[in-house]
Amino acid sequence: MLVKKEEAKKTILNNVPGTGTQNELNEKTLTLLQKRAMEIADRYRDLPLQSKIDIIAHAFGCRTGTIRTSPCRGKWRGTSDMFICFDNDAKLFIGNRLTPKAKTVKVQKEYVDRTLVAYNPEIVQITKEVALSVLLQREVKDNKVALAKGLKPYTLLNVEFRDAISLGNSPYMGWYYVTLAVNGKIRAHLESGLQYEIADGKVSSTLTRDNYYVAGALKESDVDYVFDNVGFSSKSSLYTLPLQEAVLERAKKRLAERTIQHERDFTPDARETGETVRTSRGTFHVTDMSREQIEAVGYGFHHQSEDGKYLIMGNGKRAYAILA
Repeated sequence: MLVKKEEAKKTILNNVPGTGTQNELNEKTLTLLQKRAMEIADRYRDLPLQSKIDIIAHAFGCRTGTIRTSPCRGKWRGTSDMFICFDNDAKLFIGNRLTPKAKTVKVQKEYVDRTLVAYNPEIVQITKEVALSVLLQREVKDNKVALAKGLKPYTLLNVEFRDAISLGNSPYMGWYYVTLAVNGKIRAHLESGLQYEIADGKVSSTLTRDNYYVAGALKESDVDYVFDNVGFSSKSSLYTLPLQEAVLERAKKRLAERTIQHERDFTPDARETGETVRTSRGTFHVTDMSREQIEAVGYGFHHQSEDGKYLIMGNGKRAYAILA
């Protein structure tokens, strides 16, 4: 039994997407997300082939699917592409083998097992959550670059997975992307590099590019926001996707939540510490905002406490104390 489990584990390990060739692959090269994907797929190993296909279909918002093969031409003559065709006629490419082998259950099971590592509802959800937590940290750094260049900040909304609902055969089916709000406009932001970083669990909170540059095919004058230290345009049809209705609704909901949170975070009374400071001009509640933050919401310097520890900041109607 132990031998069987170890063999199954190696099969799954060798099929984890994005981890190099079989000879290069070992457990040390896997990210935490890829290890988690392997563990999840291992739970499915004894299911019937059709059940595995159905799980993959569920990840794409479909109910079921069937395996079909299509013979290739030209230099690929003699081989066949293998697809999972979902119940809405969308097709997911899963591999290519010599035609006689591509039609065998053994090879089809091998490729379905490989696909199941990357595409099952559980790992898709985990992948989105892992990426979102890291990208929220990178948002702050991107917006600092944008501010320095006189561009607009973006608000990161959600990490999304391109499913097969109402898409036909989109070339980006199975890709991860993000939704952003730039100057209040919601936009899908898609890049090949970002897709693979998210899928492999390799997204970093650190900007991956040391030097800022404008994204390919865009002009400097087009750029209005910065993502991963690269200039993009919210008005361009490049590096984006049409927003599905469900994706747009999630984005609107998240934007409302983040707007409320932002207002809460940058409202002095919501950030009161419970302490007060007495100066020659009165008693003031202490807020834990920085001078930069409180000035950004319209408060200016009024006076300083006698011991020099606090600044009193006012807006003509109210005043708060902050640490000097």
